[in-house]
Amino acid sequence: MSTDYSVVTKRIIEERIRLELSTKEMAGIIYNNQRNYMNVEKELRRFSYAELKYLCDSPVDVQYVITGKKCGETYKGYFVQYRYEQLVNIMNFISSVSIAVGISDVMEYMNKIYISAEVLWCKDKKKTSVANMFYLIRRIKSYSQKEMAAQLGVDPKKLRDLENNRNLPDSELVWRMYQLFRLSPAIILKDKNCLINEICFILEGLAPEIRDRIIELIEVMYSVN
Repeated sequence: MSTDYSVVTKRIIEERIRLELSTKEMAGIIYNNQRNYMNVEKELRRFSYAELKYLCDSPVDVQYVITGKKCGETYKGYFVQYRYEQLVNIMNFISSVSIAVGISDVMEYMNKIYISAEVLWCKDKKKTSVANMFYLIRRIKSYSQKEMAAQLGVDPKKLRDLENNRNLPDSELVWRMYQLFRLSPAIILKDKNCLINEICFILEGLAPEIRDRIIELIEVMYSVN
């Protein structure tokens, strides 16, 4: 597990090159000027929460940029038909199945990511807001605000602001939440595309017969025509 944010910057540049976009075009995607975007690549600034949301609406694979986990194209088209809320439940279901069958090459990843699905199962709308993910994880880990702030590399006041919806995380904080707690950027950003990419990555780590059975059960659960 990398503790250096520079890996995120490298993947941002990699995605820009993959998509054959100029720095000016990337700046346009995040509704900012070219200089500010170039400062992201120079690690002089981070993407704001709003800029990350703009990236999510573009061809940039934000899930890969933050986590380093890239999925193929096989299942993406299938999951587009589901709403974000349905994908949340599908993620929880796939996580549970993956842990239950104990597939060795995905167990470490799944054991850590399972907390993401559990957090999303919270029915209280207030608790499922973006900033309160920081509060929920802190409570799950039994950290004080001071301890959690130290983990994230921020001062306690900033953490309080995050927990009380007075501030939103930038790209480095989204990355740190994944690095420390495997909290998916799809959850913090509440983004359907990110969640689809994560689900597809997990499915691709399972045996074909298990993948096929999971798809069958999902179709029974939602009876999507």
